[in-house]
Amino acid sequence: MQVKPTSVTVLLPNGESRTMENATCLMADFGLWVKTENELEMFTWERVSSLKFANEEVNKVWEEAVLTVFEDLLEDLEDEFEDDEEESEEDETPASSNDTPASGDDPEANPYA
Repeated sequence: MQVKPTSVTVLLPNGESRTMENATCLMADFGLWVKTENELEMFTWERVSSLKFANEEVNKVWEEAVLTVFEDLLEDLEDEFEDDEEESEEDETPASSNDTPASGDDPEANPYA
């Protein structure tokens, strides 16, 4: 999701923190792309200290966050139902070996049983 935060604070590899004002950001699964007039940088989420939003960006980010939470919840529920279905299928299959047909080559097998 592309957003325009009021400010972004990130940790640099040397341990210092840097705050960038009015940068354009692209949020990805693995981190945050930050584009300013002069450069484009990518920071992993472990290095992003804070993002501040104002105005219409607040609503956009909030809607995306709520949607993401609901999608995660639905995925968890689907996984739970799939696990329940697999368990019920396992319960329906018999575990005894008596249900297997006797081999014609087995001298102990009774063909009339």
